[in-house]
Amino acid sequence: MTSSITSTPFYNSGDLVSKKNRVLKERERRARETVAFKNLRHALDVADPHTFWRMERVDIVEGAVFLIKQ
Repeated sequence: MTSSITSTPFYNSGDLVSKKNRVLKERERRARETVAFKNLRHALDVADPHTFWRMERVDIVEGAVFLIKQ
C-alpha cells in the first residue's frame, strides 16, 4: 500500500519548464521594448532636438505620431 505522500511528485517538471519559458519570454519582451524605446528617443532627438520629450506613455505615442507625420 502506498501513501499519497510518497506517490505524489513534489513538482511537475512541465510546470517548471513552462515557468522558465514564461520568464525568458518576458525578459525578451522587455529587452525588445527597451531597444524600441531607445530607438524612438534617438529618432525624436534627431528630428526635433529642441523639444524636451518626457517619454512617458502618452509622450511615446505622441512622439511616434510626430515622427510619422514628418
